[in-house]
Amino acid sequence: MLHRIMKQIVFLTFVLFINSFSQSVQNFIIENNTGTTIYDVYVAHVDDEEWSEDLLEESLLEDGESLEINFSGYGDDACLFDVMIGDLDGNYFQLSDVDLCTISTLTFTGDNEVAKEEIENSSDAQSLEDILTSLKWDTTYSGESYGTIKFNADGSVIKSSGMGDTNGSWKLDGDKLTIHFPEEGDAYDGTIKYVDGNIVANFMGIEWIYKPL
Repeated sequence: MLHRIMKQIVFLTFVLFINSFSQSVQNFIIENNTGTTIYDVYVAHVDDEEWSEDLLEESLLEDGESLEINFSGYGDDACLFDVMIGDLDGNYFQLSDVDLCTISTLTFTGDNEVAKEEIENSSDAQSLEDILTSLKWDTTYSGESYGTIKFNADGSVIKSSGMGDTNGSWKLDGDKLTIHFPEEGDAYDGTIKYVDGNIVANFMGIEWIYKPL
């Protein structure tokens, strides 16, 4: 009997030991009180120059809901982080210099919204992929708008127009952009560059301007 009890104690100690390494001290809970549905969650240590990948992935966070966010890659002594969340319309909300070693719940409200100009001005340190996924874009040709497009970090893309939404995929290799819309049977291959806050895309010699919304 004593031997069995000792085995159980050893097993429980092992489980607690494993859990202590599998749970990051920086994990936190987001409370969404922004009045909108959140599709993206990013973190960045205060010393980082770029945001993380989207930690929300395929999930979404409705207004009034909360969700635990888990991430790794930092030591237990890394505590100060910036946290940013975004909705599908390109609105972003940010909390800066948050001590995630001591604060476990972050509440976002409309007061935390980041001006689009701040996001655009911070783009110099971002890659083209970061810029594409950071905002929703108005697609224009010869000054005329043809709807909006939203590039997501998971490789999906949503094109919206008066005809409704069309889902597709996208891939960026350097400055070479490929967009594929299976429902329409359309695929676009071209190049892009970031100029004066806009994305200039060239597909088959036709220049499109993506303007941030």
